[in-house]
Amino acid sequence: MKEKISTIQICSIAYFILLSNNLGIITYNLLQYTRQDSLISLIIGFILGFIPLLIYIKIMNYRPDLTFFQKIETILPKKIANIINLIISGTILYIISVFFYNMTDFISSQYLSRTPSMIISIVFIPPIIYLLTKGLTVIGRTTFVLLIISLTLLTLTILGLFSQIELQNILPILENGIKGPFKHALVYICYNIVPLILITSIPLNNITDKEKFNKRIIITYIFASMVMFTVFFLILTILGVNIATLYQFPEYDLLKKISLVGFIQRTESTVSLRWIFYILIIVVMGIYYVTEYIKHTFKIKNQQTNKIIISAITILIIISANFLFKNSVVANIFIDNKLSIIIGITLFILPLLLSLKLKRTK
Repeated sequence: MKEKISTIQICSIAYFILLSNNLGIITYNLLQYTRQDSLISLIIGFILGFIPLLIYIKIMNYRPDLTFFQKIETILPKKIANIINLIISGTILYIISVFFYNMTDFISSQYLSRTPSMIISIVFIPPIIYLLTKGLTVIGRTTFVLLIISLTLLTLTILGLFSQIELQNILPILENGIKGPFKHALVYICYNIVPLILITSIPLNNITDKEKFNKRIIITYIFASMVMFTVFFLILTILGVNIATLYQFPEYDLLKKISLVGFIQRTESTVSLRWIFYILIIVVMGIYYVTEYIKHTFKIKNQQTNKIIISAITILIIISANFLFKNSVVANIFIDNKLSIIIGITLFILPLLLSLKLKRTK
């Protein structure tokens, strides 16, 4: 029996994926290299981001009974299809390991400074395995519940910070021209929009109200982009660019300024939980994509074997994430300079070429 998911649930997953690399990756990158012009980079990235978004929508609508890796097998020779699927799946495993490393680095530096990162990582193994073994339907329902919680925390954040905005902090704009903001808009696309390829592991026919998918996924993209813009706007107008660039996680330090109804303070540990939800879901969906690919490739039908594969991959990815980098400095250099290129080539350029092949196939 096929697992079903609604458009609201798959859009909840898409929303989390779109915002998952905000914490400590895209905010740090844009603020360091474009400063006040980060807002310009976001606007350019939002406009250009429709290109990968529409490519993934096109892929989803072609042969709606198949997953992305199955579609590749229908339009390319078997050996080439196997190589491309292996490259894409391997890249997905690697990047979600990096994303998970970034989350554990955040937790250990801001919450649990005396706790080894390995212990923090192990804590996440049971919930990830549980979600994946329960299947797509449970993942969708869980993500929707987390979305409600996240939007509530986001609302509290905005309400607690709105009165502290100082608009003069975003000036001057484009002091050094448009080249820098444009370049880093492409980085933004690679980190925040290209990972949407993960939802192509769900056949369109598995969506109960699939006729609403195209419209709702575009609305989700627009809303998530507005949230991202709001976060950067608050960072720049409240902290100021000179202070924001001093921190690896400026959005967390921004939360320390929250004051609700004048006396509720020190809420940053609570309202920052939504970032952990974001990364948790992108890790779950990354492992889901790869496990579905493995099950399809090796024709695995036995449920017990499926659970073993899910558990093995989850443990491998989460534990290995602790050994990717010697320290956070090396990690930041790699993430800033190389990871976006890897993501762009394997998860955007390849699907772009495949979408052109789909057009010719039609």
